[in-house]
Amino acid sequence: MMNSLRLPIHILWIFGLAFMVLAGCERLADPYSAEAYKQATSLKARSLALVAKGTEPYSKHEQMADALLIDAASAFEFAKGRGKEASQTAAKQWAIIVDPNGGSLGDFVAQWRKAPNQRMGQFFVDEFSEILSVQFDRIIELETGRRSTSSGEG
Repeated sequence: MMNSLRLPIHILWIFGLAFMVLAGCERLADPYSAEAYKQATSLKARSLALVAKGTEPYSKHEQMADALLIDAASAFEFAKGRGKEASQTAAKQWAIIVDPNGGSLGDFVAQWRKAPNQRMGQFFVDEFSEILSVQFDRIIELETGRRSTSSGEG
């Protein structure tokens, strides 16, 4: 008789513990941010459009480049401010994108400014486009994963 009472209490205890763990994990997960997703997708398109103009003189696109770097820095600060682990991963990726020595957008703009005749070669432009696309896709995937988690999809 004693064993038959212990089994239901034990099972309830396990279910209760599992519920608390799952509920706790949900609070630790980063919430989806439509703003972060919009920033990443918009900045990807604008960055690729700017890089495609790299064979033209930098001075012709200086305002566009400056505005884009400011917007990318703003996205970096937004990601840093979100706090949680996945947001910090996104913030690290944004830091690479804006760094003038990071092999990404900031680096491309810095090199474009200093290039002879302020023009980049087509091969260089094509290579940077591929690099940027992958880097932005990483941030977009982070945000898409949070959306799937938050909505119960995926």
